[in-house]
Amino acid sequence: MNRVLTDKSETVAWFIFSLSGKIVACNKYGSDLFKFKTQQDLIGKDFREFVPMEIAVDLPTEISFELLTNGMFLNHVNRCDDGSLIATLVKRSYLELDDERYIESYLIHDAKNDHDVEKLLYIHQFELLKCEVARLKNTMSPARAMTYYKPELAVELAKKHKDLTMRDIIFFSLVLCGLQTREVADILCISIDSVYKYRKRLRKKLTLPADKDLYEYLAEIMMLSVFSD
Repeated sequence: MNRVLTDKSETVAWFIFSLSGKIVACNKYGSDLFKFKTQQDLIGKDFREFVPMEIAVDLPTEISFELLTNGMFLNHVNRCDDGSLIATLVKRSYLELDDERYIESYLIHDAKNDHDVEKLLYIHQFELLKCEVARLKNTMSPARAMTYYKPELAVELAKKHKDLTMRDIIFFSLVLCGLQTREVADILCISIDSVYKYRKRLRKKLTLPADKDLYEYLAEIMMLSVFSD
């Protein structure tokens, strides 16, 4: 299915994505809003190209139902083709077409809040974090989750690094368990390349020197938990 719509609304951007995130349909307002010359220019693009990098790196390889909005419009930040950021309100839901499942998305430009995109970016990241926690709960059995998640590590890391998210802690727990990159990618439902990028970004968050091994550092943190009891 590859098509563009002559019109859907003059004030609401409308898109259909494949579950992998590729745009397969849109309306003219959608192409205008994201500053493309034609609707056809958007077809085949990945929706991750239209969100800030801070958001894109945490998005899973497949759009799961946890990323749907239950019929509500949620605050988001989107990135236009020229790199500018805009405040938006987004609603996503499943759509069945020709016995295949897609994602239908409605997007409203929240122009009055364009000046406050930094604050909205934090809101967007928080919503994404909640979706990720829900997805992990739904895709991992409780027993398996308990095998990987290290609450002691979470406590000790939180003392030293205040800006870590639950997703970060889960990733560190997987590393501390000695899992290989492919295993981490499978559990988090992201690509192997995304695991490498995520690891690099988290090393910066921890301000680890280049010669410091991440596993070794996490093991040292766990030892602090042991000796503090």
